[in-house]
Amino acid sequence: FFLCVMIFSKQGASVLLLLTFECFTLFLDTIQTIIKYTIHLTDLAWDGQWEKRGVYIYYTEFFTDSLILIATLGHYLQILVLYGISFNLIDGVIFLQMRLVFSNFCLLYTSDAADDLLCV
Repeated sequence: FFLCVMIFSKQGASVLLLLTFECFTLFLDTIQTIIKYTIHLTDLAWDGQWEKRGVYIYYTEFFTDSLILIATLGHYLQILVLYGISFNLIDGVIFLQMRLVFSNFCLLYTSDAADDLLCV
């Protein structure tokens, strides 16, 4: 990620944000994996059962996935601002991708309390 920033920083902020988006999402995925492995190694070194492991993994995934989704939304908005609002194939693909992103986010992080309220 830092190498991408150094390479594209001379081109201006708009180009920097546009071209380093994929590097940023890969950087966040790598950080998430490192944190999850650290949690797993801590659990292995722990005597007995570590009860908070699942909570830490859940919030690590939630936080990094939220950052990636916010960055994705910002990236799509930047593309929309740079190229204007002209509906073409790219805009249709972006709309479908954003719909898929939000539906996946809702599926991954559902609230059991809301389901319990609906059943009552």
